[in-house]
Amino acid sequence: MVLRLLNGRLGAAGFWDEWDKAFMSDNWSHWRENIVPHKEHEDHYEYWINLAGFKKENVEAVVHESMVAIKAEKDGSTSNHSFHLNDDADVSTLSSKLEDGLLTIKVNKRKEAMPKKIKIQ
Repeated sequence: MVLRLLNGRLGAAGFWDEWDKAFMSDNWSHWRENIVPHKEHEDHYEYWINLAGFKKENVEAVVHESMVAIKAEKDGSTSNHSFHLNDDADVSTLSSKLEDGLLTIKVNKRKEAMPKKIKIQ
């Protein structure tokens, strides 16, 4: 996270520390954290990550609690992505597919978190 909250407020020192790390280093990959295109459907979420040129044998995806981390490697180069799942995501239903350079990750919503229809009599 680029901005850190201290006691519910943005700490100025923390902001400038993060600014320096981002703009004064050669590693910009952390700017991609949590910037993964996604769409919410009625019963699931879909996330998309551009991995053009990578083969599925060279892609590793790991989930820990609600954090998904993706690492892809080819010819000495690495592409890292990470994002948090929504609170109502059912991690046990995660599935992924790499097709035409696009990694699609699908996760269902927990059944108890989904809206329930009320039968009117």
